[in-house]
Amino acid sequence: MKPSDALINLDAYIENEISSLKKYAEKPDASPEYIRRKNIDISRLCEAYNCLAKTKYIDVWQKLEIAFADLENRDPQLNGHCVVLRKSEAGDNFSFTKINLY
Repeated sequence: MKPSDALINLDAYIENEISSLKKYAEKPDASPEYIRRKNIDISRLCEAYNCLAKTKYIDVWQKLEIAFADLENRDPQLNGHCVVLRKSEAGDNFSFTKINLY
């Protein structure tokens, strides 16, 4: 499953949980403690969704992680990776970003 598909599924799950909780809360014998705990759970799921949804190229990053793991398995002496991500077919104006993972 692609990460973007997982986000779509998570969004649908959150919406379903919200809908179910609203229906439950309308019951005369609804437990305030249960509602409070479910609201906390839904809030945590929303925080996770919102954090992951900000990653515009989330599917690309998963492919990079897989490629990095494959390269590192082949050569455990690697100290880093150089990646060129093209946003269009034309042009050679690239930025350089250095990120230390240590």
